[in-house]
Amino acid sequence: MTTLNERILAIRKHKLLKQNEFAELIGVSRSTLSEVESGKTKPSADILVGMANKFEDINTDWLLTGEGEMYRAEIEDAQLNPISEQRAQAIVGLYEALSEAQQKEILAVIEEKKRMNQLEERLDQLQKKIG
Repeated sequence: MTTLNERILAIRKHKLLKQNEFAELIGVSRSTLSEVESGKTKPSADILVGMANKFEDINTDWLLTGEGEMYRAEIEDAQLNPISEQRAQAIVGLYEALSEAQQKEILAVIEEKKRMNQLEERLDQLQKKIG
């Protein structure tokens, strides 16, 4: 089994990023990332949250525990929240009536909410595991 530090390094290498690029993306200094990857220090919550926010395709279970696959399996949208065709068309119509900037803002909020839900679910699972 790999350590958390090794899994962080594996993600950076899979993404083909240099330490400074990866560190900037997740919001830490290159030296901090270097110490984490080398095993000198344990990753902070900021590093883990930064990674979860920037790399949605990474399986957070694998990142935190080493269990499962590095990349998340995609779930079909229809399984998540089925809606009527009429409602879907109404939502698309409202969205298309917005400016490009407003559309981007809405997408960013939706993605952030999705990431927060995933992090909350994972936190609940971890809390159940530890008692």
